[in-house]
Amino acid sequence: MQLGSQYAHVLVTAQPETYADGKQSAEVWVTIGVQVEAFTASLASCVVRTDWDAFLDALRSLEDKRRGEAVLRSADPRELEFRVYASDSAGHMAIDGELRRIDVPGSPVFRFSGISFDPGGLPHLLKELTLATASAMQ
Repeated sequence: MQLGSQYAHVLVTAQPETYADGKQSAEVWVTIGVQVEAFTASLASCVVRTDWDAFLDALRSLEDKRRGEAVLRSADPRELEFRVYASDSAGHMAIDGELRRIDVPGSPVFRFSGISFDPGGLPHLLKELTLATASAMQ
């Protein structure tokens, strides 16, 4: 799901990790794509199921209370950090994050912060991410 504006936005997708034989793992592959004006970056990273579930729980709480944050880190915490948070007491929402290619010499990093989005997008984000990864739990 895309969150933000046409000038600065984040695209978040997730799917269960799938092995070569077609079986699914409990882990989740999350892809974060970011565009801020002319700067763009995208990264797919593996997230441990317990961390994924904690992130979804934090998103539910954020949706209900419009306070706090939901933070997601990849299995290798140097690779991906993604934070959705209430940016003020009125319940406005924003996103921060860091994408790092640890498999490339020099480990290039893309940091972004304060990308605001309509809080009405939270229920849709939560539903989309929950449905996308529900089959790995069966």
